Amino acid sequence: EPLAALDLAHQLRLLRVLHAAAADGCGVVLVLHDLALAMNHADRVIVLDNGRIAANGAPEEALSSALLARVWGVDARWIGEPGQRALTVLR
Repeated sequence: EPLAALDLAHQLRLLRVLHAAAADGCGVVLVLHDLALAMNHADRVIVLDNGRIAANGAPEEALSSALLARVWGVDARWIGEPGQRALTVLR
């Protein structure tokens, strides 16, 4: 989880570097626990639940409110525009 110990500015800087590497044809695999970063920066998201794949697809699909409820037991909604989404946990 390479972004965990970085401040926000350095997280964004590293994400820009990784996006550039992907644009140049490199494969990039990133493990994140920050769902908003995954939603806003990933091309594809794989969600694990007890070691099994619970979702695999585009961020909007793999991190849907229904999936968040099923895997984490929370009532949560995404707000904002694509690329600038924020997660609001209601309960």
